[in-house]
Amino acid sequence: MGDRVVSFEIGCDDLAATSAFYEAVFGWKTEDYGPDGRRIETGANDGLNGHLVALNDWPNALNIYIEVDDIASKMERVVKAGGQALVGPLPTPDGQTFAWVKDVAGNTIGLLETDRQKEA
Repeated sequence: MGDRVVSFEIGCDDLAATSAFYEAVFGWKTEDYGPDGRRIETGANDGLNGHLVALNDWPNALNIYIEVDDIASKMERVVKAGGQALVGPLPTPDGQTFAWVKDVAGNTIGLLETDRQKEA
């Protein structure tokens, strides 16, 4: 089975203002998710939830996260295919593991190894 997109991330300079924007425009709810982030609950019956992140060197970016079963081996495959490992693997506040990689076109992509994947 293929790896699926499971989340999105919106970079920002100001978590409070950006949270207020998405809450006002789309009715999304946000809650604290670590010191530099807020989890987004879209309230939709299908589709993806995500999070906002305030990082000084990455303020205005949009990122997707792909769920993988073995994040370390997937990062090795990225590098072998001509991409680049950027960050991680690192734990998330909710106990999952994430990494950022760059594809051959220069796009940053998040990889996410979830508890569900570890149990499978």
